[in-house]
Amino acid sequence: MSDINLCIMSDDFGMHPAVNEGIVRAFVDGVLTCADLMPPCPAFHEAARLAHIHHIPTGHHVTLTCEWDHYHWGPLTKAPSLTTPEGWLKTSFAKIWRTAKREEVIAEIEAQCQAMLDEGLDVTNATCHMAGQKTFFNAYAQIAPEYQRPIRRPEASMPAGLKTYRWDSVFYSTTIYTEYRRRKAATTAWLKRLEPGYHFWITHVALDHPSMDELTSPGTPLYRWTRPYRSLDIALLLDNEIKEIIAERNIRRISIVEAPIITYTTPVVAA
Repeated sequence: MSDINLCIMSDDFGMHPAVNEGIVRAFVDGVLTCADLMPPCPAFHEAARLAHIHHIPTGHHVTLTCEWDHYHWGPLTKAPSLTTPEGWLKTSFAKIWRTAKREEVIAEIEAQCQAMLDEGLDVTNATCHMAGQKTFFNAYAQIAPEYQRPIRRPEASMPAGLKTYRWDSVFYSTTIYTEYRRRKAATTAWLKRLEPGYHFWITHVALDHPSMDELTSPGTPLYRWTRPYRSLDIALLLDNEIKEIIAERNIRRISIVEAPIITYTTPVVAA
């Protein structure tokens, strides 16, 4: 058995049909090992069905925001402090935390986890869509124990006491370069440097499909999160050279549940 263990995760399962299809292809034909699922999103039930068919390990991508101009979703619960007048989740945490009521945040997180359990999914981990903040982690620590899962990686804003997976390195490929050649070079260099231990590669994949262009307006800062970023990430996961590096280095691809779990302690800041 290899001493180099690598978990390869894609976020946003359930967000959009092209994301779902991309995750399945990256899992079946590429090197992806698991995905985090967004229960309030329009393609959630299809993602759950695909996860069962292809045995894709799924975590809870807690979804309290909806960032797109033209593609929307609302909460699973009645949560007026989290929504716009139209009933959609707000576009950023800055907007949410101005009005959010703690009890509504907790109820929504629990409802999302329950939605995954109702689909018969074994929820492997938790993280927050569009990055967690201290307010989110404090709320997560207060949800019912039966819904709590290990946070997928330690975050400085987490309160002490939460369970989290432990990694020797974390690689986030999605935003490093917008040119495939450079993104691939950075990825292969990281893979070649891996030492014995547990390593985590975070991606955001989708099929390179025109429907992704319809999520938000061209020219906006978030447009790069439609096709531009995601088409490069799926290309990485299907790339034969990357597959060869993983095979030649005898890197063992794992689901997140095979990584060690620790109880998070707040880092001590030197005086």
